[in-house]
Amino acid sequence: SASAALNQLEEDARNTLRSGDRAGAVSAFKRVVDADPKFTRAWIELGTSYLSSGQMDFAVDALRHAIDTAPKELVCREIYAFVLTTLHRTDAATEAWREAVKLAPDDLGVNSAFGAFLLVQKRYAEAVPYLEAAAKIDPSQAPQLRLGSAYLGMGQIERGEAILEKGVESNPKPDAWNDVGYELAEANVNLSKALEYAQKAVEAQEKESHDVDLSKLRPEDVNCTRRIGMFWDTLGWVYFRLGQLDRAESYLQAAWLLMQGGVEADHLGQVYEQQRKTEKAIHMYRLALATPEGRSPNGTWDETRQRLQRLTKIKAPTAKELLRGDPDGTELSQLRTVKLKNLAVRTGEANFFLVFSPGPKVEDLKFISGSNELRSAGRLLAAGNFKVAFPEHSSARLVRRGILMCSSVSGCNAVLFTPESVNSVK
Repeated sequence: SASAALNQLEEDARNTLRSGDRAGAVSAFKRVVDADPKFTRAWIELGTSYLSSGQMDFAVDALRHAIDTAPKELVCREIYAFVLTTLHRTDAATEAWREAVKLAPDDLGVNSAFGAFLLVQKRYAEAVPYLEAAAKIDPSQAPQLRLGSAYLGMGQIERGEAILEKGVESNPKPDAWNDVGYELAEANVNLSKALEYAQKAVEAQEKESHDVDLSKLRPEDVNCTRRIGMFWDTLGWVYFRLGQLDRAESYLQAAWLLMQGGVEADHLGQVYEQQRKTEKAIHMYRLALATPEGRSPNGTWDETRQRLQRLTKIKAPTAKELLRGDPDGTELSQLRTVKLKNLAVRTGEANFFLVFSPGPKVEDLKFISGSNELRSAGRLLAAGNFKVAFPEHSSARLVRRGILMCSSVSGCNAVLFTPESVNSVK
């Protein structure tokens, strides 16, 4: 703003938001934009404040105001489009991305983001021009993989495979092997090559996990565990496409218990359905729709709902119905929870890191923080019957963060976090 006083008020509002006072931040930013309706950045910050407090419609309106104050500023349109995408307002997001690309037709970010958005919607032909533009601007792996996936989705198999192969050649690493293996399996083409890539990715990532040392734990070690879960899912999905259902189940069951993502649950449900384990398939489809991504209202999960309806002969629950039936994802958290007995401590909490190896067994354990009275609970924690699984012949070592909570009412329970939710090694 041209006003020094309003700039200071904006900074104060930003500090209020950092402190966690969302309602106070909204009020403060509103005072700023009321005083200077052309203060673009303050409109954006008001929008993010509304988002953090769950007031989605107000957030969208504030971001629209930001665009009105600076219609040629790309960042305003990008943020607006990203927010609409996150809110699964597909039609509005499509138009917002189109406007962003129109403003900056040679920008890597908007072409890549819009192409990726259309790819998720399976609007492959629409995605290609934007992904082609992104790949031309940046010929590195990520744009190439998206472009190859789009061509596979369009049915242009040879062209898609050639682009994916080029992406692997430019970056012959586990991430690229996994991504290309998954895209080939999704398109159900060249499964021998998909298997080769997926196996190489799993082997390399599991080998990397052997270097984990809890006394010198790094964020990369937690990320290694997350990638193992993703790579197990890919290899299991390839085995499913090949009709090797027992192997598929082995990898997908392990991936599901580790990641608890909607994709892993849906994949495992399809294996059970093919094995004619109908009740298990129904259960996994329900769990897929109960995950945070499965509860989203967009069309990505329509196929899962259709599979569930086909097996149950009744209409699958909507995202809102799932939230009403299990608002906290109780069943999902129970899969990661064990009750510990014979602990003398009545109340307190403590955080631990554990390393699981095939067996499964707890190979190592480290107290991080919390009640000193629970510091010595490691032996009982290590003996807990956690639902952790490894595929056949796996050599992986999984780093899991857990919290031990004791109360006089419920006793002592240990809960593992999903790898996606671990943001610190301290």
